[in-house]
Amino acid sequence: MWVPKAALWLAVLGPALGFAAAGAAQNRQDVVDALLGRSPPARVESKPKPKSKPKSSGKTASKSAAKAHRAKKPASAPKSAAKPAPKQAESEPAREPEAPHSNELPAEAPLAPPSTSARELPAPTPGAEAPAAMTPAPAALPGEPATAAPTMPAAPPASIEAELAPAASSAAPAEGTSAETATPATGLELAMYVDAYAAWQSSGSGTLATLSGHRAFSGQGSTFRAENGFSLAFVGIDVSYQLPRLGATASLRFGEAAPLYHAHADGESDFTFGVDLLSQAYVTWRPVEPLAIDLGMFSTPFGAEVLESWKNLNYTRGALYYYAQPAWHTGLRLSWDASEQWSLLGFIADGTNNVSETQQKSGLDQSPTIGAQLGYAPVPELSLALGGLFTLDSYHNDDAGYDAFGDFIATLELGGWKSAFNADYILTRQAAPDRHDRQFLGFSLATGYAFSELFGVAARGEYLLDDANFDRGALDRWKLFTFTLTADFKPLPHIPNLILRWDNRWEESNQDIFGGSAKRTADTADDSYEDVWFESVVGVVVTSLP
Repeated sequence: MWVPKAALWLAVLGPALGFAAAGAAQNRQDVVDALLGRSPPARVESKPKPKSKPKSSGKTASKSAAKAHRAKKPASAPKSAAKPAPKQAESEPAREPEAPHSNELPAEAPLAPPSTSARELPAPTPGAEAPAAMTPAPAALPGEPATAAPTMPAAPPASIEAELAPAASSAAPAEGTSAETATPATGLELAMYVDAYAAWQSSGSGTLATLSGHRAFSGQGSTFRAENGFSLAFVGIDVSYQLPRLGATASLRFGEAAPLYHAHADGESDFTFGVDLLSQAYVTWRPVEPLAIDLGMFSTPFGAEVLESWKNLNYTRGALYYYAQPAWHTGLRLSWDASEQWSLLGFIADGTNNVSETQQKSGLDQSPTIGAQLGYAPVPELSLALGGLFTLDSYHNDDAGYDAFGDFIATLELGGWKSAFNADYILTRQAAPDRHDRQFLGFSLATGYAFSELFGVAARGEYLLDDANFDRGALDRWKLFTFTLTADFKPLPHIPNLILRWDNRWEESNQDIFGGSAKRTADTADDSYEDVWFESVVGVVVTSLP
């Protein structure tokens, strides 16, 4: 009897013991998986889940994600936890390579501590792991259930893009795709302008524009003859290359007016020295920030007007500018900006308007010229400059009449008003008609007002007094008065690169120095000359740097 009963007990208890042994083995496997950091087997996916758990864990995960990303909680967060991530997340840049198809979590994601809740994690689906740039919620926050971290929903694509965008932008410079990185700034600057005009004057065609040679603007021409009609005054090209400590500057000038700045009274010319198309060309060294040292050919710092017509108040340059002031120097120049109010400039040069001392008297009398200028701007609207030059040996030097020279400039800008006052004094040893020292004194006052960015007017008056006789008359003291009225137009709104100016200029002298009527002979001495002169000229300038 006991045998059938034992068989009956074995038939009843055998399956139970088998299930118990399998459960124990599974428990041991789960413990090993937990200790090794591995996910539970995929068989857990087949277990039915209570409907309430995903809802509760989904809300908790959404709150944790909101704290971590400061983003709005997605309404579909519980659904996205059970579905693979969208395809857009798979194609995002700067993502880590996908892990092999296994039950292991990505290395970046923190693991929950070993507990029975770990079995409820679904097996990772290929392409559904969270991107490396995102930070999942902590596994267990104070007051929250342990099941919150394993069931955190994936962030929506918009959050993924927001997380990946900074990483992509920061990597761009390293890849060398930036234009600034590929082509660094070299400090090279290029500018140009064209200055053309149409003019009519009272002097007869073919006569000398002036016997005194005090004028250098439209209507005079490179032949110093009076002319009417159209002409090209300048074509200018300016090139500058600057580094933090070094620099180079060159200004080329072409056109009918360019030779006027390279002519010499004794017949010597700059053409044989190769600088006839230059107004300046020099190199710069800045050993310290306030100090600049220039070597070469540079424009003179003296005078209220400059060579470029549109930078002045009037289109035509004044008589004081051309008759009394140097145009350029060749030598060594030092510039020091002591403060916002004070500046100091000094130079030593080969005289004035000379690239070489051999241009004067074949180099027989060579003596350098020293120049300096002190600038002071007490307020931004007012600037003052006092300077001059003198030769080291005025008795053995032919420096185009500049044995000693003094220059004073004052400019004032108040809103649309701008005014400039300029005074010059020149002393030349034994150069007067009676062989005494020759003295010159000249004044210029110009003022202008801009009614708008499109229209303005300007006026200039000048008075020159010199120990000179140009008409071979009885007067050895030459006087000249000039008055110029200018209308300024900029016809293109908000585009100041086009400038139109209409100059009307009247001059009067105590000597007959203006051409009257031509006698149609090659000798200009046969022409008649008068003491009054008038010209009307329209100038058009297009510049890249207004």
